[in-house]
Amino acid sequence: MKSKTFIERTYEQMKKANVVRSSEDFSTDYLGKSKSYYIAMKSQGLEANTAMLTRLANELHTRRVLFEKVGSGQIAFHYDKWRVIEEEVAEELALRATDNGSINTFALHSVLSAIQAQITQRQSLTA
Repeated sequence: MKSKTFIERTYEQMKKANVVRSSEDFSTDYLGKSKSYYIAMKSQGLEANTAMLTRLANELHTRRVLFEKVGSGQIAFHYDKWRVIEEEVAEELALRATDNGSINTFALHSVLSAIQAQITQRQSLTA
């Protein structure tokens, strides 16, 4: 049996958690592609690239924050499931950026420093 790709597992989690209604919505709203994009990827056994996962991470966070602001506190458990998916996408991005954790410690610290510099720069722009 063929193992599922990360993007397949992520879509299934999102569907189960009621974050997304259909593969078409997933393709357009979260991946920024045509309605049939995810189904075509799945049928060919293709994995999402890093840019696509970055968009997915951005969309997950942006939409969750928006829905939390307008929603009631009675569905906090729903947002907890959503956060777990966000964290798993972030972990996958980190693994890809570090060649599945094989990056040496010095290089890892350099990457972390670069990311921290980006965070600092963004914070100064929004302050």
